[in-house]
Amino acid sequence: MKKMFKKSKVLLVYLFAVLFGLSTAVMAASTAVPVGGSELQATLKVANSTAGTDYEQSVSAKVDDVAKYEIWFHNNENENSGKNIDDLNIKVTLPTDQSTSHTANLSIGGENSNKITDSATVTTEIPTSMQFIAGTVYRRYNTGTNADPDWVTEKITDAVVNGNGFTIASLKPCYNFQETITFQARVMAPVVSIVKQVKVKGSSTWATEINANPGDTLTYLIGFKNEGNVTLDNLIIRDNLPEGLTYVNGSTSITNTLYPNGVQGTDDVTKGGLIIGNFLPGSNGYVSFDVKIPTTVSVCGNKTYTNVGVVKADEIGEFYNTAKTTVNFPCKVPTPPVVTPPSNPLPTSGPVESATGAFGLTAAGGAGFAWLKSKKALLSALKKIK
Repeated sequence: MKKMFKKSKVLLVYLFAVLFGLSTAVMAASTAVPVGGSELQATLKVANSTAGTDYEQSVSAKVDDVAKYEIWFHNNENENSGKNIDDLNIKVTLPTDQSTSHTANLSIGGENSNKITDSATVTTEIPTSMQFIAGTVYRRYNTGTNADPDWVTEKITDAVVNGNGFTIASLKPCYNFQETITFQARVMAPVVSIVKQVKVKGSSTWATEINANPGDTLTYLIGFKNEGNVTLDNLIIRDNLPEGLTYVNGSTSITNTLYPNGVQGTDDVTKGGLIIGNFLPGSNGYVSFDVKIPTTVSVCGNKTYTNVGVVKADEIGEFYNTAKTTVNFPCKVPTPPVVTPPSNPLPTSGPVESATGAFGLTAAGGAGFAWLKSKKALLSALKKIK
């Protein structure tokens, strides 16, 4: 091997790859080398092509990023041993289910070599899926000799990914016959954004929070957009109307690229949901409708109505956003009752004032003072005592 590396400066480039491959091959799982067979070394790594990262065991990605996977493998026998690896089969299983972590698994081995398994992972912040990009599988290998390599890159079968794999009839020993197979996959996700706004009907300013008056008519606006890279099927817009607000029949309007000036929708937006239909990636639209604020409520003061807009489709769960309206319902000052004097009013002087009242005789006066009806009666009584 040492003589081989002295023959060409070009081969020094592969020394790093050799060391890199050896260091990472430890992470892969391998069966024992068969007696008399050849030792296979292999790894699987992934890079985020969109972000321009290096090949790693794990990378992070966003929706619509492209991940590039690299399978590196090598016959580790001596260059002059003549111990080729026969019928080497390479295949990768790429997960397609929705998750925030996608682990691709490599399986590689020949008839007379050990079998190696390795994995590489793509992580995302939201649930996504990995979609293999057809026609992106390429093999890079040496068609020359050990002393005079001739490296070529050619497209090979897509069966390497989620298929029966790709088989190499004979893999020669030594690092000048190491190979790589690469392929690409795209991060896919059904994602939708929703914005909920409100204004007093007739005003020009939309907001997420406003103040309004009793009896006002409000206009609600639900904006939505397909932020992902897959079509959203059976898109539905629904509004959870707060208790106390009354939907104005016939007020729903839909605006999108098909109807830039708006078209009337059904009144189902507050009754289970308004069906928009299938929505292509990048498409957006708006649903607006009116509601009436009551003129009075049972409890006076400030009352906040929180309105919830919801969007959902077959591929996604529910996404929602809110708008708030605060209304000040004034408290009524009670009118004091009018007191009507009795037809035969009691005298306003004498002990009677402390002896009787609205509820009868007082505890202090008792029955002993009930007969003292007036000042005149009092003087008369005093004379008699005298």
